[in-house]
Amino acid sequence: MKLLAAISILTCFVIAHAQNPTVDLPRGLSNASADSALMAGSAVIVSIPANDQFYVGNSLIPKDQLAARVVELTKQRRSEVVFVAASANLDYRSLVEIMHVLRVNGIEHFGLVVNRANSNEVLRGIFLIEVPSQRDPAKDSAKLMPNPLMLVTFLDPDLQLSLNHDRGPSRGQLCFGSMPGGLGNDPANLQKWLTCLFENRTKQHAYKIGMETRSDVPLADRIEKTVFVKAPLSVKYGDVVRVINAVKGAGANPVSLQIDDLPD
Repeated sequence: MKLLAAISILTCFVIAHAQNPTVDLPRGLSNASADSALMAGSAVIVSIPANDQFYVGNSLIPKDQLAARVVELTKQRRSEVVFVAASANLDYRSLVEIMHVLRVNGIEHFGLVVNRANSNEVLRGIFLIEVPSQRDPAKDSAKLMPNPLMLVTFLDPDLQLSLNHDRGPSRGQLCFGSMPGGLGNDPANLQKWLTCLFENRTKQHAYKIGMETRSDVPLADRIEKTVFVKAPLSVKYGDVVRVINAVKGAGANPVSLQIDDLPD
């Protein structure tokens, strides 16, 4: 609910950021939420037009001052979400570093600003994502029960995709008919596989923990559809966003961006 409510506080990105700074947003991401109903004036937006260039609003901010400025604004505006407008060709490492710094300061919810169209037409959209909470070394990880329904999609350095380390369902397995050729490097195949998995989870009533008896919540919202996205630091941000687009298109919710223990 907090993430859904946060959409309503996004600044009109087109007006405030079209000229300065200039950000070459990832394009053609049709599964992003439309921003037509977003309100102006309240959102905290970090723009990253190039590696090591950070703007808050239209102000260029040194990297070592970024977290303090963002945290200050989120408190002033009572915002729980930081919106990030980053260029598609940005090194993914740059985005991960900033998310690490902001997470240390308690910010775990982000809105990725993209362009829903393939052309130069202004058609902004938002991907609401979260990052896992910072690990507590004092906790005994052996006591933590893993979720058997957890789904993690991996993007390799060569842009090949896998889901829970599998390149695709084997012949005779669930969802093989949806994508007999495997995932390859096509996010559309990932979307097909996840869509099939979620449809079967709905039939089997594979609920999220704590949602087993919540008859007051629609069935679709009770099914476990959490997906983690993991990618190496060496890829481009635009490649990661295309994976997020596919995951969102399949109905995943929430989508969590893994930012710990990433390979180069």
